[in-house]
Amino acid sequence: MKTTRWLLCFLLPAMALPGCDKGSSFVNWDVGLHVKGTATETVTARDFKDTDTNGTFESKGTIGSGTMVGESSGTKTSTTVQTVGEEWTVVGKTSTENPLVPGEPEFGKAPVAIVEKVTYTTGTTEVVEKTVEERPQGARHEFETRTLTHADQETAASTYGLAGDEYVVRISDLDLLWDPDLDGTWDETGTTLKGVDVLVMSDVAVGDFWVSPDGGTLYKAVSRERVPLTGGGSKVAVKVELRKVENAKDGLVGRCLVIPEDDVASQWTTYGEPGGGEGQTASRKVHLNPGCQGQFAHYTVGTQWWAENVLVREDTTTFKVEIKDWGFEWIDWSGNRTRRTAQALDPNAIPDGTSLFVEYTYTETHRVFAAELVNKTDTPWSD
Repeated sequence: MKTTRWLLCFLLPAMALPGCDKGSSFVNWDVGLHVKGTATETVTARDFKDTDTNGTFESKGTIGSGTMVGESSGTKTSTTVQTVGEEWTVVGKTSTENPLVPGEPEFGKAPVAIVEKVTYTTGTTEVVEKTVEERPQGARHEFETRTLTHADQETAASTYGLAGDEYVVRISDLDLLWDPDLDGTWDETGTTLKGVDVLVMSDVAVGDFWVSPDGGTLYKAVSRERVPLTGGGSKVAVKVELRKVENAKDGLVGRCLVIPEDDVASQWTTYGEPGGGEGQTASRKVHLNPGCQGQFAHYTVGTQWWAENVLVREDTTTFKVEIKDWGFEWIDWSGNRTRRTAQALDPNAIPDGTSLFVEYTYTETHRVFAAELVNKTDTPWSD
């Protein structure tokens, strides 16, 4: 059985989608395909805190002691505006030696275009930080600082794979093409493969629609348009709208924290002297949902234009969350009032006023990209 739907429909929710009924021909990009363009990106990052008692509010941290213990220590907003020149070329081809679809017993060799990409980035970053302190004792002191930084131009190079059947995917971790333990890794974790990103439905046509693997964005191809290239000429492209499925910023305590039943840490023992600490112990633990670890994207909204499986224009906003701290928190009233946190507590001695909290950074990235040219250039491996 030939696996023509490798990684693709498998990554999407179990629903009838037009793309999952397409033919079985693989997508091919010519060696020497050369794409150049420029993007303007505005990245705004703000710090938040969510609790099961006070909801979500903007905060960069929590005052740890004193008469204002437990209050927000202030806010922080970082805004980066950068210009990114992008240039990539297909320099060779290979094929998968791995099905990339866990559970499939057989597979066909899906062709993979090897891409070399160079980016040139420059811009500025402004950080506005408001700080709350108890100074002098018993008094609230607030001050604001603003920092503007100009970045020197940075150049970065990368190599990745492009492959496509029902969907076009970018394989940033090329080891996945030949990893003999991939199926076993999937069976053990049950999570979406890292290093593989679904970009668009292959040969996208007006009327196609699909959902992102994380379930946060609905894509729909709505029209065909002639898109001018900034270097001259134009491309006939399919306009794809990206629509929000869910909110990303609020309610992270309910989404990301899991409290299982009491976990037994040890069993009764008949050995040892009385008072030696033997016996059964248990703890109330709070766990972070694996899907909330690291920086994760909830959804992207906006518009993309695709011509022959190449992105030629884009105006999108991506929303991401990065959790910095989480667990239980309470105020210790013994002596000087102090904020305490933990991720495991004795279920028989949970302090009064204990609540769940998540501290995180919420980032919005507005990206506007326009291709300058799409052509074919000579490479050492050109036909």
